[in-house]
Amino acid sequence: MGSVNDGTFSGTSSIHYMGKTANGREYKYSYRTHFNWSNIPWITLSDRVAHAFQSHTSAIGSKADFFYRSANGNWQDGEFSNIDQSQTLGTIGSVRLIPIKEQYGTLYTEVRIPEAHGGATGSFANSYAHSYTEVPFAISLGSVSITGTGLGDFWSWRSNFTIGQWE
Repeated sequence: MGSVNDGTFSGTSSIHYMGKTANGREYKYSYRTHFNWSNIPWITLSDRVAHAFQSHTSAIGSKADFFYRSANGNWQDGEFSNIDQSQTLGTIGSVRLIPIKEQYGTLYTEVRIPEAHGGATGSFANSYAHSYTEVPFAISLGSVSITGTGLGDFWSWRSNFTIGQWE
């Protein structure tokens, strides 16, 4: 799976095979984009996390987790402010960072891939956009592509796998 490491920021991706649908015609997967800040980000505003997939892949639903270490050292639950599932080729999540040392999160999307694509290469793109202003990055999703427009840091990476390989 793809990843990026840049100073105190790191981003990775993972995939979880969930079996086949009840009728056996589609593979079920969970695509996951993970991010981690090991120290206080320079600016803590609204950031965007996204993943984009192939045109033969259909999204079923998305969710997200966000955690931060409080001043007393305990991990606390945070939350994504929005998860945009309106686009057919991917998912975009918005998270407001906290001005605190360590924080991490994951954007999850459950997808279906037709069995006819078994044995072929599956791909999904991942990105993280860290805005330097109150105006968040504009994120555009394409088939396995993500572009970001804004002022700040934009990281992207890609992950490949063999469809149905865990069957």
